[in-house]
Amino acid sequence: MIQVTVTYRQNHLTALKCTGHAGTEEKGRDLVCAGVSCILFGLANALDAMAVGNYGCEIHDSFYEAVIGRPDQITDTILNTGLIQLKTLQEGDGKGYIRIRRRMEH
Repeated sequence: MIQVTVTYRQNHLTALKCTGHAGTEEKGRDLVCAGVSCILFGLANALDAMAVGNYGCEIHDSFYEAVIGRPDQITDTILNTGLIQLKTLQEGDGKGYIRIRRRMEH
């Protein structure tokens, strides 16, 4: 299962973390994982282009995490766009291979 955790602080997205594999198919043929990977790499590219110096990102096999240093409208828009895409994929797979949870930071 793919676990997505979205962290909020004062109505701003401060982090998006994704771990695991969908397991719908063997590695390299899993369309759910491929869809999630495309979304996450798109997020990383958007942050690189539009939030320079305002985030940290770690990506490796079955792990992705973007952490925002100073959340603002740009970073919120980028992460919300990715979250909408992940929710769309979650709804489309229909089998529960993706779990998205919210976490509030104090």
